[in-house]
Amino acid sequence: MFDISKLPKPDLIKDYDLAKKIREYINKVKEKLPEWDAANADPITKVLKALAEMDVLRIQHTNETARRLLVAFAKGADLDNIRPDIERMHGSNPIAKLKITYRNPESVSGIIPAGTEFRGDYTDKDTNETVIGYFKAKTYLEYEINPDPDENTQIIEAVIYEGGGESVDNMKIDRLLIASPVIEKVEIDEIEDVGTDEMESDERYRQRILLAPTSNMGGRRAYQYYAMSADLNIQEVFIETTAPGCLTIWVLPNLKTWELSDSAKSERRDLLYSEVTEACSGSNNCPCADVVTVKIGDDRAGIGNITRYKLTITPHLLPGTSQDILLDVEEKTKTTVKELYGFGRDISKNIISGMCYMHGITGFDITIEQVGEDGGAVDYIACGKREAAYCFDSDIVINQPVFDGGID
Repeated sequence: MFDISKLPKPDLIKDYDLAKKIREYINKVKEKLPEWDAANADPITKVLKALAEMDVLRIQHTNETARRLLVAFAKGADLDNIRPDIERMHGSNPIAKLKITYRNPESVSGIIPAGTEFRGDYTDKDTNETVIGYFKAKTYLEYEINPDPDENTQIIEAVIYEGGGESVDNMKIDRLLIASPVIEKVEIDEIEDVGTDEMESDERYRQRILLAPTSNMGGRRAYQYYAMSADLNIQEVFIETTAPGCLTIWVLPNLKTWELSDSAKSERRDLLYSEVTEACSGSNNCPCADVVTVKIGDDRAGIGNITRYKLTITPHLLPGTSQDILLDVEEKTKTTVKELYGFGRDISKNIISGMCYMHGITGFDITIEQVGEDGGAVDYIACGKREAAYCFDSDIVINQPVFDGGID
């Protein structure tokens, strides 16, 4: 990913100095009135100072306006308007369990492919009016047609990806339509996940703007962009070329994924796999000759490439430093572990100590404990280009400080 914080200051941003600006105004008047002594109590001097302050405020306002037009500094709606062709991503869509009823189950065979689309209706309970095709859903996994012999039904899952602005409760009673000679009807059995209203952060959106390709000719940045755009729950993407025309897309789920239960975590990984595969397939946004393999980060001990760790930190303080600084240390540590969550970012005592340093602290005693089958205290966790490590806020322990030197 791009680190645009290290870019040089653009020439568009002008330097300003109030004291220097005041001297410029006074010197300009002295050129016209050499006998003027420019005393501080002189009303003219006060007027010149006020004019200099207004000039500086104008320069400051111009700088702030200019910064809003730059990708590196723009935020909110200003950032949305820089690349209106790249929309900011919204939270996850609802996931529904669909109950399919077959007409002739004895003669039914085959599969329901991933990406099968269903068009749904919505019936307003108050007016009893039906809106045809009000929302759409699609499967993200491939299902073998295997109906219950007694009820001629089968349960599958699908993502509601368009429409459905009304409450999810109202959508439960609506039917779904699909053109199929063997399917009699498809109903919403239940809503398994109502989705979220989360919005893509400015930083993540900024990275996608920078990755957006000028064409879809299969470059590394293009694959990163399309994979990141597949789902808001993707933290980062690493592209690995395994052979000419063959590549692997390593997907790192966001931190919230590891907080889920094992079953929900597995479902999230399956969904991400399906979405990224579709976004980067031969018929979507990549050359047909490319062979694309998608792999999702896994935190299972002994299997995955994602490591969980815990932190215990004992700050060393200068004498006289308030212990209130511990709250700042805790917040900075939480921010640090989030910044270190990504492909190829090593976890070491020196890195954490440097990122958490602040005035009044002389150092830290840090213990890094790796969680899992190979658990225990370690000096560092080395992460390769497709490996990452994470730490929850609840895994951070800040001990009482030690005062170095002097008298406490």
